[in-house]
Amino acid sequence: MKILKPFVMGILLYSLIWGFGYSTQITEVLYYGAESKGILCGYSEVRISHIEKEGKRLIFLEENGEVKLTTLGAPFHTKFQYRFHIDAENGQFITHESNFTQQENKATILIEIIGNKAHVTWKPQEKKDTVTLPPDVILANFQVFPHLVRDFVKNSEIEKSYYVLDLRDAKIHELVYSNPRTESLELLSKKYEAFVLDELNRTTGQKARFWINPKNGYRLKTEFPNRTIFLAEKSVRNRIKAVNIDDKMVAKVNVIIPDVRAISYMKVKAQLEPRGLWVTPDSLDVPGQVFKGMVQNNQIDGIFEIRHIKYDGKNAPPFPPDFANEASLKDYLEPDDLIESDDPVLVNKAQELTKKAGDSWEASKLLSKWVAEEIIYDIPGGMTARNTYDMKMGKCDSYSLLLAAFCRAVGIPSRVVWGCMYIPQYGGGFVQHAWNEVYMGEAGWIPIDTTAEEVDFVDSSHIRIGILSSKTAAFNPKRMEILDYKPHPQQSMASEIPILPKKYVPFLGNYRSNIGPYKDKILKVSYQNLGLAIEIPGRGVLELNEPDENGLWYFKVTRQASVSFHKDESGKVNGLSLWIRTRLPKKAETETASADVPKRFKSYLGKYPVPMEGIELTVIFQDENLAIVDSEGEVVKLVGPDESGLWIYKPGEYKISFVFGDKGDVKSMMVHQIYEFPRTNSSPEDQKNFLIKE
Repeated sequence: MKILKPFVMGILLYSLIWGFGYSTQITEVLYYGAESKGILCGYSEVRISHIEKEGKRLIFLEENGEVKLTTLGAPFHTKFQYRFHIDAENGQFITHESNFTQQENKATILIEIIGNKAHVTWKPQEKKDTVTLPPDVILANFQVFPHLVRDFVKNSEIEKSYYVLDLRDAKIHELVYSNPRTESLELLSKKYEAFVLDELNRTTGQKARFWINPKNGYRLKTEFPNRTIFLAEKSVRNRIKAVNIDDKMVAKVNVIIPDVRAISYMKVKAQLEPRGLWVTPDSLDVPGQVFKGMVQNNQIDGIFEIRHIKYDGKNAPPFPPDFANEASLKDYLEPDDLIESDDPVLVNKAQELTKKAGDSWEASKLLSKWVAEEIIYDIPGGMTARNTYDMKMGKCDSYSLLLAAFCRAVGIPSRVVWGCMYIPQYGGGFVQHAWNEVYMGEAGWIPIDTTAEEVDFVDSSHIRIGILSSKTAAFNPKRMEILDYKPHPQQSMASEIPILPKKYVPFLGNYRSNIGPYKDKILKVSYQNLGLAIEIPGRGVLELNEPDENGLWYFKVTRQASVSFHKDESGKVNGLSLWIRTRLPKKAETETASADVPKRFKSYLGKYPVPMEGIELTVIFQDENLAIVDSEGEVVKLVGPDESGLWIYKPGEYKISFVFGDKGDVKSMMVHQIYEFPRTNSSPEDQKNFLIKE
């Protein structure tokens, strides 16, 4: 309700302002399809009404639609609604409203034009801003383009630049239109003589091609690098299905580097066409990164050399710091619509976490560690810092927005940067990514990656494109190749025969599952990079940290997975368990527990959304204990908890634990999936190339 209530109130307010006093007539209803990689993945319905108020002719344009995507194994569906009131005389909008829904997230942007000012409100944050408009600004909508008809059809322009108020970022962007021509286009069994224009956004680098009806300025078709939008029939609403966009998010390089955190140097040849900011060769040359190559119209073709040196905290600013007189840091100390660093909840938490910090670097690490440990990875997750804090989940930009808000809340300049980083999945590749930079005085900007649990550094596989300044950032890889890389130095003998510590020998070998989703799959445990590694079919070789006090060997790339080893009566290792953990944040309470529920159980009750699945589990009280209702309505009674706090959900398959907040209330549920792998052999061939020593 915390998110939904302001959103609903905003819609009601908008209706009160604009919903009455008009003479309205629906004149046209149009439908558009969105296609990517030959798959129909989205649609929109556009209604155009001519209205009149106080003798002034207006156009009311409303567009409703949906786009279905999947990326990195998760659904990423977006429902949207756009509303415009447009001055019929000049085609400029005077009010605009955008509504977006992505799973649990809802967001609204309201814009009202008064004189030369655009008054902007973001909901549910209730953030307000005012944008000063240049004299020749274009206040455009997404469907009708009278200014392009005027300039390119009637006035025969060849190329023209416009300053346009962007409706996602609420900023002034420069758009350049060029290469006008006429093409025959057949849509809905009707032929159009469309005029065609190429668009280049010189603020974000976005490119597009437009086919426009010269008679009324309506859009007929638009081609973006990753999708095409076109005039369609009504049935398009019922035919869309999800399209996978991993190829736009991940550039495969077919080089597997298991221990990503140990990468100390990397040389990468890259062809990219990023969207989200205007790139130059100089902007790609930053501390820790050297770029040699060409950038033309935001197309990058060159070689990156990355060598991030870990900061030791030397001469860190005191805490709390005082950067009030440094104008260049102003933007990185103030809140914005995504980084709500003035939110009382975030301010209080940041102050609580840093109360024992000795300097600003120590404070930054305390904040970074909390974000890395408390937020779980999910797509889409929280869309703002406060949403991420409330939901305790998000993708990389969510982590980064929250850390930036925490740092700014206690006076430490912080910003979100983006680009890509190497991952060993998919046979090795680079994935679009966001992380943070915090300002440490004379040491400059220090990178930190909480998503990768690199809480006081970033490894040298991070390629930085720039500071996050647009909600539509994408690194759009065309081709990437690792030319060279160096891990941290490994231990070796003078004879160059590597040492295998004797303590690891008992674990080496193959383990095969007999049941479940891993049936007949073999996990291979080997030694590399000074520790154990495990090869999982379809996931590659993933290195393990040393075991914790409970005997769990966590994966270096994530703390959501670990293994534990079993021994027989003689002490010989005879199997392993693969643990995969998923944390489900608890939804805000929607109803009060009945009086017959014992007090000790009440905090557990509620709904827990399942990340990346679009379903939820419900915890109820039944038969004097807790039970779970799954997405299909099946009720499963929990058994437990045991002394470690684990409840048995489905014997031999799932266990459950709960995460508590500062006040002892349940904040989330941890689902433990456990897969058993009996040992098949001790794989002596893995030992023959090593010298075994204590």
